[in-house]
Amino acid sequence: MGINIETVQLMIEIQKKKLLKGSRVLELGLQELTIPTSKVSRLLKTDKKIQTPVELFEFFGFSEYKSIDGIEATNCYPIDLNKEITKKELDFLRSDLVTNFGTSEHVFNQGMVFRNIHELCKQDGLMAHALPISGHFQHGYFNYHPRLFQEMALANDYRIISMYIAANYRPILIPYSAKILFQNRFKDMLLLFVFQKTSDNSFVNPFDGVFQEQGTFYGYQGSSNSIPVDDSQFQPFLMSAKWINVNNSPYESCLLRVKLFSSKFKFRNIPRVFQKVLKLARHKNKISDSTT
Repeated sequence: MGINIETVQLMIEIQKKKLLKGSRVLELGLQELTIPTSKVSRLLKTDKKIQTPVELFEFFGFSEYKSIDGIEATNCYPIDLNKEITKKELDFLRSDLVTNFGTSEHVFNQGMVFRNIHELCKQDGLMAHALPISGHFQHGYFNYHPRLFQEMALANDYRIISMYIAANYRPILIPYSAKILFQNRFKDMLLLFVFQKTSDNSFVNPFDGVFQEQGTFYGYQGSSNSIPVDDSQFQPFLMSAKWINVNNSPYESCLLRVKLFSSKFKFRNIPRVFQKVLKLARHKNKISDSTT
């Protein structure tokens, strides 16, 4: 994805909280600044010309910059994030800040990539993410649900430092809420958030909280975490329709949706490709009415 205005704004927010500590930063993906130099300088309120990620992170106090990707380049080391990172690689790469600005959605092995991020981050270090959650069709392999990260934080005792939404690449960070998520659900949305790793325990896979009460597996919850984000902000919702099919039949549910559709639009205005479906739905409804 590259380092855009939104991710620079996220870094500024972390800096304001005085949480940028240490000297080592590691980026997932060989990043580049996608912002004109003049805009970067205005954002950072500096006269310095910042043209590269190295210069950007030097501004934020990091003297050692590394990145990992599928290629080898200056300050970039070829590592496959689908695979577990070796102890030798961890000793070389473990950092105070790990950034995932639009990289993990391109990795097939999702469990491993987040486990690697966890291991690459030092205790009390930060993990900063900017990831697609809606739209972005064919951009990568995955879009994410915010609840994944709330439950990942619970499972691993991460402290959630910040969580924002940016819609349609407008350079505005909007504090995350379920309302904002719903209002922007048809846009290209990014979720930008920062975790602090509070312990050096091994990574724990989260277990979907929707099924937490029915679950019988042990060890999927953190023991001492206090999440500063209201859990009600991560409840499931649909953009349309209901969770349960009518009469537990997907076919009946389909007929209901077609019936609603046909009642709102005149038949002659509906594309011909749908007219046969509408006739079938109406015929089916007549049969149902005559047998009840």
